Amino acid sequence: MTKLSTTFDRIVRSAGTMAVNHFAKSFRNGGFINRSLEPWAKPKRTFAKKDTAAKTRGILIKSGLLRKSIRVTRQSGLSIWVGSDVKYAQIHNEGGQVKIPERSQVLNFATKKGKTRFSKEKNAKFSQKVTMKERSFTMPKRQFMGESTQLENQILKMIEKEILSIM
Repeated sequence: MTKLSTTFDRIVRSAGTMAVNHFAKSFRNGGFINRSLEPWAKPKRTFAKKDTAAKTRGILIKSGLLRKSIRVTRQSGLSIWVGSDVKYAQIHNEGGQVKIPERSQVLNFATKKGKTRFSKEKNAKFSQKVTMKERSFTMPKRQFMGESTQLENQILKMIEKEILSIM
């Protein structure tokens, strides 16, 4: 392998790492950085009343799975592809309509101290079959991956530095 081909390989791998880090930074920033920070829409409702961790964590962060799933998915010659294999990544990144199909389930209830509460099937005093109708909602766009002028400029600077180092 020549010094030039080794340098090109290092440039491509470095560009992939830079892209993954840039996109992961969106979760810390609460928005996508193209030329400047494009903040994500705030949630319309929150479950932070009971979940104290929800009060401090970022918008698209619960388990961290989505952020951790960003990686170089393919490399071919001087090209790289960065993506996520999490099934809900695309709808969060692009926004759009989410359809929830109709479903039925049995709810179990028990009474304790005169109050009726949900219970496990084995403790239930009575049960009720309920059907949730089909519904949909609009997921706002919360882009964390895509074309970024800032990332392109950083990669160009890195390429220039690498090429100058072999001259």
